[in-house]
Order: sequence, then structure tokens, then C-alpha cells
Amino acid sequence: MSANDLYGTRIPNEREQRVIHLVAQGLKNHEVAKAIGTTKQVVKNYLRVIYDKLGFYNRVELALWHESRQAGPADPESDSAAPAGTQTGPPISTELEHLLEQRSVTLSDLTDVDAPLNPQPPLQK
Repeated sequence: MSANDLYGTRIPNEREQRVIHLVAQGLKNHEVAKAIGTTKQVVKNYLRVIYDKLGFYNRVELALWHESRQAGPADPESDSAAPAGTQTGPPISTELEHLLEQRSVTLSDLTDVDAPLNPQPPLQK
């Protein structure tokens, strides 16, 4: 019995690719749910499956991977996801800083996926 028989393919299906695209655009789970017509919990389940398939731990890694694929691979051999624990191109921190700078997002904005990107200061009494 092969690994594919046990675990299926490691390529995201069409629905998962849509979730990846929306998450990479910076949408929060409830916004992704609304866009694809499902619930926030279903989106969380999709993300868990996507992370497992691609070997990622969070939406930042997923967004970086998606962005790198949109630019196109440098060579046709590198069109698949890099195995977990390996790294191609610039270090993740450098790439992440560059993407955050381009999108005017701070790292703290990415830690709480349901927090607004521009939080309002608390009202003073």
C-alpha cells in the first residue's frame, strides 16, 4: 500500500486552493467563510487540512508560499511545495519582513487572525 493510498494527494483541491487564495489576501477566517458560503469552523478545518498537506504551521507560512507561487517558479522543477524543514530563496524572516512592508501590516496583526487590522483606541470616560 502506497502513501497516496493512505493519505491521498498532497496537492490542495480546488476548494482548498480558494481558501489559500483568500487567506493569502489577508482575509480573516470569518471573512473567508462568508466569501465561500460556509462557517468559520469549516474554514478552520480546511486550514488544518491544508497545513497538514503542505507541511505548514500557520497562515503566514501559507501566505508566503502562495505569494511565491504567484510570482512563478524560477525553474520548472521547483513547482512543488518544499518539504518541511527545508528552505529555498531568502530566509523566511527577510521574506516576511518584505511582504509585511509591502502590505503595511505588522507582525502583531498576524498573531490574532480575528483582530481588526486598524484597531480603534479604547474610549476614554
